[in-house]
Amino acid sequence: MRQSRSGYPAPERDLERVLRGHHEPHALPPRPASRRRGHSRALRAFNQQCRPQCEGAFCTATEAATACVTKGLTFSPISLNGEDKVVAPAGYTSEILIRWGDPLFLDPGTGFEFGAQSAAQQERQFGYNNDWMGFIPLAENRALLCVNHEYTNPELMFKGYSADAPTRDQVDYELAAHGFSVVHLERHWKRGWRYTMGAWHNRRITGT
Repeated sequence: MRQSRSGYPAPERDLERVLRGHHEPHALPPRPASRRRGHSRALRAFNQQCRPQCEGAFCTATEAATACVTKGLTFSPISLNGEDKVVAPAGYTSEILIRWGDPLFLDPGTGFEFGAQSAAQQERQFGYNNDWMGFIPLAENRALLCVNHEYTNPELMFKGYSADAPTRDQVDYELAAHGFSVVHLERHWKRGWRYTMGAWHNRRITGT
């Protein structure tokens, strides 16, 4: 049995054992039968859905996953380049949905002004840097965008920033720019997806 670097069975082999109902002695302990059966049914359904894309009567989990992914990715890859811009594949476009400092609420005085920001303003604005992002559909033309603001780049955020002597206002502002944002989105028939300022869904979780 092939193992991963962590010492546990390699993922695709582990899935195959669950699909076939096998549990090798040195495998991970089986879960309760009811949960194991539920997982097996779900994995069998996944395999059956992707099996037509594979050869043979049975697809390994890796082959099934690859078949599904390959089936869904139909764009032509872009070539490597050194251009200072976002390059989208042929037939696709890119545009800005929301930016650092865009106000999420209807409070007065929360508009973004580079170089004249406060921590209190940042707490009511979209945070800095987008690490993990989640798209949660609410309806056909409505969704939530959930974003983790992992870190900040103070040398880009502040004019004349000194890493050896940051000010208290700068530190507080950075903490307010960290955290998490939940943003309500709506799809307009002509303008596409836009974020809804002042939506009751909108939230900011900060480090302050």
